[in-house]
Amino acid sequence: MITKQALGSTLFGMADILRDKVEDYKAYILSLLFFKRLSDNYEWETENEIKEFVKREGRQPTEAEKRIIVGKKHDFKIPAGCFWKDVRDASPDKKNEKLNKAVNEIADANIDRQGKAVLKGVINTVRWNEPAPDGSGSKKLSPQVLTSLVSYLDAVDLSNKNASVDVLGDAYEYLIKRFADENKGGTTAGQFYTPQEVVDVIVRYLKPQKNTTVYDPTCGSGGFLINAAKYCKTNYNNSKAIRLFGQEDVWNTWAIANINMILHGLDARIEKGDTILDPKFVEEDNELEIKQFDLAMANFPFSQENWTKTGKPKKDSKGKTKNKKDGSPQLEYPKDGFTDPYGRLVYGQPPYSNGDFAFLQHIVASI
Repeated sequence: MITKQALGSTLFGMADILRDKVEDYKAYILSLLFFKRLSDNYEWETENEIKEFVKREGRQPTEAEKRIIVGKKHDFKIPAGCFWKDVRDASPDKKNEKLNKAVNEIADANIDRQGKAVLKGVINTVRWNEPAPDGSGSKKLSPQVLTSLVSYLDAVDLSNKNASVDVLGDAYEYLIKRFADENKGGTTAGQFYTPQEVVDVIVRYLKPQKNTTVYDPTCGSGGFLINAAKYCKTNYNNSKAIRLFGQEDVWNTWAIANINMILHGLDARIEKGDTILDPKFVEEDNELEIKQFDLAMANFPFSQENWTKTGKPKKDSKGKTKNKKDGSPQLEYPKDGFTDPYGRLVYGQPPYSNGDFAFLQHIVASI
């Protein structure tokens, strides 16, 4: 079995390949990791189930029986021609197109009972076949770099045979932390990663109990929710003893949170949207009533200006935008105030220039 450290080193080797080649290289690495995990585990589960069938029945399954085995055994569907080996074996000039087609077809193939595409925007968050912005006809991610990336990761078996959900999930979180460390001083670090010490203190203080619901209204990559599940595994030997709910507004971060939950094998639901303006967790019989949970924990965006999204740049007498000292535009807001249709602002309306009290009142309404 591969260790967290060994897998972490592999992932950072991929980062070295991508560094300075694309802007948000963490999304490329994590998306590719997820695709290979699904593919490797799918093939391993199929092989394992066929071995069990032979042991049980004393014969090889027929083609019809194989189809039944494949249909029942897997959590996620992978259409023919959309496996890791199909991408790996594609010629370099076709690799971008092949990978892009594979992840999009997987996203389309996985529909839950409510008709929701559960991997849409998750496994296919990266546009692997995107053309270069200079109009040259080349790819944004060159086929040579993608070929190196695929070859590098190909050596690692990411099925349950070699990589448990704990090791895979921990390596994944380690990678997220390393990305955040690289961005210290930038605006993305706090958005993407909450320091582990802060998460540990809050989870240990709340002490999640069996059969409770835990909610993070600004979940980022899912650190609070993951650690609540780990607390349950440590104390009750069951990481699924609680149900996890989160909302995140940034597309890539939302996708990463979903991948994080799947890689850890958790009972979780992560929704995409602005928590203040478009809360996704509402009561089924009343869409304007906030759904309530047993526990809530969050590292929301502190001191968020223009949290109502109603601010407009101020203009001087000549019609030019007035700027602050940092160069960002000064904003002016409607005089009639903000009305919350969900009735959360019962303790008063926060100033437009600072949304902390809006997030706090949303949390109060949610527990």
